[in-house]
Amino acid sequence: EEEKTKDNAVKPLISRRFSGLDGEELIDVVNLKCDSVLVGSLLCESGFFPAYHMSKGSWITVALDGTIPDDKIKMLLDMSYYLTDKINKPKIQRKKKELLG
Repeated sequence: EEEKTKDNAVKPLISRRFSGLDGEELIDVVNLKCDSVLVGSLLCESGFFPAYHMSKGSWITVALDGTIPDDKIKMLLDMSYYLTDKINKPKIQRKKKELLG
């Protein structure tokens, strides 16, 4: 059994046309869970798309074709990991409530 870590992400391939880009070639993408507050603004940026086969309110599909800087993808990957981490999720939710008041 493979250990799940934040470095293990399934990368499906989708056509550029599906993602709204020109061309027929396939591109690597990754689905990431994201704070729902960020979803709308990320979807306005190039390389981000409504979630592919996931809840579109809190998941995004991210193109891995060089459109998005690696550091931004890494930040979103970390966020996705923490939002889906069942062990730490209660701590994260408490911290979010503390920050929001």
